Amino acid sequence: MHGTVLPEESVEAAVRTVEASVQGTVQVISLIDKCMAALKGDPYYEILEMRYFEGRTLEDIGVYFGCDHTTISRNKSRLVRELSMRLFPDEVASEMMQ
Repeated sequence: MHGTVLPEESVEAAVRTVEASVQGTVQVISLIDKCMAALKGDPYYEILEMRYFEGRTLEDIGVYFGCDHTTISRNKSRLVRELSMRLFPDEVASEMMQ
């Protein structure tokens, strides 16, 4: 039986692969949550939740904040940059060096 993989060995290997994938996903979500929490004090923080988690338009968000969509767009971009700097500091530093 040398070189033959038993069905239960294949299942165990598949389970380990899925468990490793789940653990990686949990770590990424935890990092995102931590980085998002660091931005919560920003007066425009809700833009991120409204746009990316609720799917609301910039115009709709502008109505909520009582300003035009360009103000929302500018602050959304700023918040996404700040989030990127927290999530990917090495990549951001590399881009700034170029």
